[in-house]
Amino acid sequence: MLKKTTMDIVCFNRSGIIPAFEYSNNGESEFVDYRPSIKNLDADLNVDDYIVELLINPMLSNESDVYYLCMKSASVTECDRQTIGAIFPILALDSDQEIHKFMGNYLYVAFWHLLKRLKSLKSGDFSDNFESNVCVCVFSKRLAGDNPLYLCIHSLRKYGYSYFEDNNNVLPIEGYSRELIIGNNQKNINIELKEPILYHHPIIDRILRDLKSANNVTHRFVLLYQIIELLMGDAIIKDIDKIYSRLQNGKISTNDYFAEVSRVSKEKERIHNIFQHCNIRSVDCEKFVKSCKELFDKSGLHSEVNSIASDMFYNFRNKMMHSYSRLYAHRDLMSKTIQNFEQIVLLIIEKYPRPIVG
Repeated sequence: MLKKTTMDIVCFNRSGIIPAFEYSNNGESEFVDYRPSIKNLDADLNVDDYIVELLINPMLSNESDVYYLCMKSASVTECDRQTIGAIFPILALDSDQEIHKFMGNYLYVAFWHLLKRLKSLKSGDFSDNFESNVCVCVFSKRLAGDNPLYLCIHSLRKYGYSYFEDNNNVLPIEGYSRELIIGNNQKNINIELKEPILYHHPIIDRILRDLKSANNVTHRFVLLYQIIELLMGDAIIKDIDKIYSRLQNGKISTNDYFAEVSRVSKEKERIHNIFQHCNIRSVDCEKFVKSCKELFDKSGLHSEVNSIASDMFYNFRNKMMHSYSRLYAHRDLMSKTIQNFEQIVLLIIEKYPRPIVG
């Protein structure tokens, strides 16, 4: 049952057994319980000093999935990070579990802002007003600026977060594991306030926004590889331009020109060049290479195993296209490999050095 309300918050009442927000409901006072701990709330806490955004993440939606958002700062050393906010599932706003003392400020601010925004309030828990996969992101305006979400959404996508949509039905991704993206005792999520250049490409932007609805891993792989196809088209144009420049300057012969063009036209070489352009290191691909080798071994594809990350990336693409049934026989391991593949694609998007057209 919905109570129609103007959601004018009057005050926070902490005198009862359970603290509560008091608000006006068509001129009459109503109360909504506030269950998170208030013992460490800052006395001078100002809710207007913060920005509150909603996101979706069906993988990190347990009430214990509460994390600080941290970023490098010019005022701290290279290995230190500054806390600029917090991110947590909507369920955390109903929880009375023990929390780190500074997290209480973020929970309070989130509750206040979300209550203010609601046009109606359901009876029951506060989180019942949202889908269970909804998460809340709170930023300090002083530290993160007035519009930080679009700058750090790429960092958050690595952890399974995506932009919010009303009445969403986003499901967990089949076969994906939370252990591959976040540690059991992890308290912080490191972010950068920097939008990747490739986000300005409309197709790449659309694919990334659509990924949240792709809970089938094969569908997800196909979408992700479309981004690589776009980058390969860009890479070959740049590579051929460089080769042609060398021909014009007399540094290579005509025969060498055609040989070089033939070499860089091969898909394997184009993927290798993308890895080079983005400075993708072996350490960045360790999880992918390990799971891919294991998958190939179990699938009887021993000849496809390679120690070079870009070659394994190419080989995995080929086997997904041409030996899918053999990989699918080990579906859990295939899903794990696609999850690691996704992390590399996100890293490539983050580090690609130039915009692309077309």
